[in-house]
Amino acid sequence: CSSWCFRFLLLDAVFRLLGAQETNVVRLLHITDSHISLSNDAPPRSSRMHSAFVRSRNRDTKLSTTPAQEFARLVLLAKEMNVDLVLLGGDILNFPSNSTTTWVLEQLKLAGCDFIFTSGNHDWLLEGQRSASSYDVARLPELTSTFRPFFEQSLTGRSSCYETLGQWQRPG
Repeated sequence: CSSWCFRFLLLDAVFRLLGAQETNVVRLLHITDSHISLSNDAPPRSSRMHSAFVRSRNRDTKLSTTPAQEFARLVLLAKEMNVDLVLLGGDILNFPSNSTTTWVLEQLKLAGCDFIFTSGNHDWLLEGQRSASSYDVARLPELTSTFRPFFEQSLTGRSSCYETLGQWQRPG
């Protein structure tokens, strides 16, 4: 699968409870490298990446689709297969975008999916940002604004470091 198509893995992980005879199955769906951008929110810095992922191809059917359509399909699959937890790997978003963040969270909520989110470089980096002393200097502002809802609504958000970041306002 190329870097722009969805890579996912449905795992049935079997865990035996210590001293118990029964087996508990945990069903996980891992979604990564979705590169969803609903619109070209920050031109010209978002233009190249948005154009690169306007259309994609479904891995199985080879039909033309969009990253957003494929993400919605996978979230519905998670619901249909009674997945216990959706693991959102890096690059769910194509670049920082409040509207795309809101849309992704709505899809997960509508399907009733619990999830854990880990950001990748495309989630927080806009191309052409001024050079900085470190590669990921732009990450903290995005983590405390655009991506804060991902972490707060994630299962990890119930006891996260965000409690120490104080009050915030969603930009835009």
